[in-house]
Amino acid sequence: MSECSLIKLFLLISLLFLQFSADVTDDYCVVSYRMQSGEVWTEVMSELQEENVRPVTPDRDALEAISAAINIRAEQVIQVQQELLEAQKQQDLTDEQEFYAQVSLCIFSISTNLRSHSL
Repeated sequence: MSECSLIKLFLLISLLFLQFSADVTDDYCVVSYRMQSGEVWTEVMSELQEENVRPVTPDRDALEAISAAINIRAEQVIQVQQELLEAQKQQDLTDEQEFYAQVSLCIFSISTNLRSHSL
């Protein structure tokens, strides 16, 4: 196993001891940390495969669980991103409709004033 792989593995194992309280689970920093650690785990698993390192059954089970958790988290992030994009589209549409309503009101007001002055 390469020195780089060993360092990553050591860092990940040491990071496993960090626990976050439930009230900050949606905090951007925590989400970012989890995504980055997921990327590192993915790299470690890939490097283990490339170097033909076969983990013992408990470690393999743990790696499979970690991989599943990474995939679930990635799907959740994608879903939230899609929801945010849809909400932004809806807000843009609402803003546009309000703008056109104001323009219509201004045009109506101007035309009413012009008619009243021409009479």
